[in-house]
Amino acid sequence: MDTLAQDVRFALRTLRKNPGFTIIAVLALALGVGASAAIYSVIDGVLLRTLAYRDPARLVRIYEIFPNGYGSVAAANFDDWRAQSRSFSDLVLYSNGNENLQGAGEAVRLRTVTASANLFNALGVEPLRGRTFAAGDDEPGAPPVVILSEGFWRRRFAGDPAAVGQTITLDGRASTVIGVMPSRFRFPAGTDATDLWSPLALSPAERASRGSHLYGVIARLAPGATVESARRDLAGVASRLEKQYPDEQAGRSVRLVSLSDDVVGYVRPVLLVLFGAAVLVLLIACLNVANLLLARSTDRNRELAVRCALGAGRARLVRQMITESLVLAVGGAAIGALIAQWGVQAFVTLAGSTLPRSADVRFDGGVFAFLVAAAALMALGVGIAPALRASRADVKSTLNAGGSRAVARGGDRSRDALIVSEIALALLLVAGAGLLVRTFVHLRSADTGMRADNVLTFRVSVPAERYPDTAIATRFYAPALERIQALPGVSHAGAISALPLSQWGINGDFSIEGHPPAPASSPYRAEWRAVGGEYFTALGIPLLRGRNFTEADKPGSGFNVLVNQALVTNFFHDEDPIGQRLNLGDAVMLTIVGVVGSVRQAGLERGPLPEVYFSMRQIERTMIAPLMGEMSFVVAGKVPVNTLLPAIRGAIHSVDENQPLFAVRTMEGVISDSLADQRLYLGLLASFAGIALALAAAGIYGVMSYLVTQRTREIGIRMALGAEPGAVMRMVIGQGMGRVAIGVAAGLAAAFASTRVLAGLLHGVTPTDPGTLAAVVAILAGIAMLAIYIPARRAMRVDPNISLRTE
Repeated sequence: MDTLAQDVRFALRTLRKNPGFTIIAVLALALGVGASAAIYSVIDGVLLRTLAYRDPARLVRIYEIFPNGYGSVAAANFDDWRAQSRSFSDLVLYSNGNENLQGAGEAVRLRTVTASANLFNALGVEPLRGRTFAAGDDEPGAPPVVILSEGFWRRRFAGDPAAVGQTITLDGRASTVIGVMPSRFRFPAGTDATDLWSPLALSPAERASRGSHLYGVIARLAPGATVESARRDLAGVASRLEKQYPDEQAGRSVRLVSLSDDVVGYVRPVLLVLFGAAVLVLLIACLNVANLLLARSTDRNRELAVRCALGAGRARLVRQMITESLVLAVGGAAIGALIAQWGVQAFVTLAGSTLPRSADVRFDGGVFAFLVAAAALMALGVGIAPALRASRADVKSTLNAGGSRAVARGGDRSRDALIVSEIALALLLVAGAGLLVRTFVHLRSADTGMRADNVLTFRVSVPAERYPDTAIATRFYAPALERIQALPGVSHAGAISALPLSQWGINGDFSIEGHPPAPASSPYRAEWRAVGGEYFTALGIPLLRGRNFTEADKPGSGFNVLVNQALVTNFFHDEDPIGQRLNLGDAVMLTIVGVVGSVRQAGLERGPLPEVYFSMRQIERTMIAPLMGEMSFVVAGKVPVNTLLPAIRGAIHSVDENQPLFAVRTMEGVISDSLADQRLYLGLLASFAGIALALAAAGIYGVMSYLVTQRTREIGIRMALGAEPGAVMRMVIGQGMGRVAIGVAAGLAAAFASTRVLAGLLHGVTPTDPGTLAAVVAILAGIAMLAIYIPARRAMRVDPNISLRTE
């Protein structure tokens, strides 16, 4: 221990004598370890940390499989699964929604979940206060009860225990608070957005429905059951239902995945890519410091030779050199910890709702252990090669040569290998960032099918208890739109049930009257939308043929609908769709009266989906229930729309003072938010690529500066014998760019082999896009050229007389 302390003190004195080298080395390592520790914190919180439920590995999520996809579940199918399967101890039906809290002051929109009464038992969680749901709470006619999240409890009731037992008014319905859940509890898993939970009380008609796929399902595996055995069990039930109900269940089956995979599976690939990028940055930093240590060990040849001559063994020298590396690594890890803490906070803030389980991401003991391990590996990685090389120095020849000129060829080869590796890794990172840049530009320039400039959007959630059936349109939406339209500065106002690029809405199958039925493997399917006011005009969506909705489209006049061009292209081909009828089943026939342009509903990375637009004046809740409960308004302005918000809010409240506005954004903001994931991943990867470029440039500059210093006598002799300064510069640049060329070639090979990892994140560009790779090579070569030019210019200014005298 005394010897170790002595080595550490000597290392500190040595490093203090070379502050420039020490600062550069520590900062390089800090950047590398800070970036990798920050991303590891995210991976630990999102991917590695178990969900806060009892035995979460036994929880699964269940979807229905349709002929062309999978999604939500019909209530009747859920009841059959529960009755006929033997693989589950609990099955839970639930639905996400919004409700308006009324009371003192303006109404507040809450994010809610309605679920079967066994939800909390299935998850194995206990309340912080009060109780959870009991059997019978989800029966029709049972007294309304709710359970609050701890966050909402503290906001609304200031954490008062007496809140349990109090009554709150939700959408005009009085509900009793029976419990409060602890802060660690989140359901649906992966989000902390839920304010309260209430029992899902379905009517007999709703429980019997197989056509409305509106619900989510989670389940707990029974003892002895596995995910695979449960999947086979449910597939058997689905097969029996298909035979029993061929019209509703044709081509239907079941998809079952672990709840953990369902929550975070979609972000796992990108987080692993980002972690790989962070590790590459750390590796580049280590290579850079190792290169600096190699150069420094050459300058210390005489010092080390003298210590050997005085009796220091080679093992002692190796230990001393590695101790110096350890001191550098500890310093880098300490500063890296600060960078990691800041990086974690910044990442979670920037990710927002795009990152599941963001509340579980934090800098804790597990991340600290990662830092310790990284510091130890860095110490060995950056110190072992210089230490071994220094210990193998020939003492006699070094002392006879005077020290610094005795440069081993092996040291040159080691430095060359390190700098080539740095360039190759930097090119790999920059290539990945370049591909994401191309993807982002492609998506940002994609035709959305609508205008976005000076358009304001917001949402309103209207309770069914107060606006039953068609009264929701005539008593609220229509007068609200009329009053907004009458405001000074408003040019057009409309509403839609699912705003493009931000909401999916619901969809369903249909047939076309007079057409052969679609095959079961590829049914006719469209997205259902309810629209009102001047929606299409407000967003500049063109009417391509036929007519728009008019006052004549009202209840009792027959269902007239508009369809988009994507539906016509997919299902009508060269036929004129005007006047043709779509059959929704149950004798519901829709007559097509117009065709409008297609918009990108499901995101900029996907093409337009077939859509059917209903007039909100013709829709009854009993037909397509979810379409009218919540609508998004779009308001195009003659003046800046943000200045219209107070007047718009007043217009809404003049119709119903209990209706809060939420999700207030401009349409340009909606488009920007739809690219939030790509922007986040691009920003992080671009940051890593920038750090890698800076480290690679520093490494090239350091090596070339060192080589120029070592070859000062040789350069002086060349110039004394008549070599022109320009020739000396070309020689130095040629040698440096030769190393760069080898690194670029290695990096291109690595890029071709590994950029396919990014394939799932790319749109409109291939993983080996030649234009992107050529641009990346040009950028890296330009930066390398600048890093080489500075020492090359210094070389051409060497004074032969001075260099020969000093040597």
